[in-house]
Amino acid sequence: MTTAPLRMRTTPEDFRVVEEPLYPAAGEGGHTFLFVEKRGRTTEQVANELARLGGVRARDVGYAGRKDRHAVTRQWFSLEGVDPESALAFELEDAEVLEALRHGNKLRTGHLRENAFEIVLRGDASIDLAPIEARVEEAVRRGVPNRFGAQRFGRDGENAERAREMLAGGRAPRDKRKARFLVSALQSEIFNAVLDARSHGFDDVMRGDVARVEESGGLFWVDDPETDR
Repeated sequence: MTTAPLRMRTTPEDFRVVEEPLYPAAGEGGHTFLFVEKRGRTTEQVANELARLGGVRARDVGYAGRKDRHAVTRQWFSLEGVDPESALAFELEDAEVLEALRHGNKLRTGHLRENAFEIVLRGDASIDLAPIEARVEEAVRRGVPNRFGAQRFGRDGENAERAREMLAGGRAPRDKRKARFLVSALQSEIFNAVLDARSHGFDDVMRGDVARVEESGGLFWVDDPETDR
């Protein structure tokens, strides 16, 4: 059997993401939620285009989170003062408005339940899949370390450093959303560092962790790792 590696993201269609909203649109209100499919574009690019078509400022376009550029993704945006019928008629570059529903408030960062992924791996048809299937089964059983990827840190990986400079009194971006994203990049860098420090047993609890009871979903602080497993 060949040991040739599998390839991911040969095309944008090999990596699909569908955002699951935290709550459904109410069907009434002064804002319109748009469910948009985009291909090969950033969330910010689509948001800027929606702002232009909707006649609003870019910062007034709401979305729950940024999605991968090198992928086909579906996510929700919100616009105020635009009726659903007009939103459905928007002509976007490499994107399409699939649904448009009224709601009472702007969509905010974090207002999503989860992201569903569909990933295609390409390689030699004769490759031995048994080791891969075993690792997938282990991941389902144990979970996997959920690191923040390179896209969070910018093209040259400098977002976290820019955040440090900003927090030390340096110049901040005029766009508050960009400033928040830089701070988020620094938080992500710290998170990855903590995750790396726990790489010996990422699914083992440590004192001070917030753990969840599997049966009830209740949360508690870990005081004794030996008894609070």
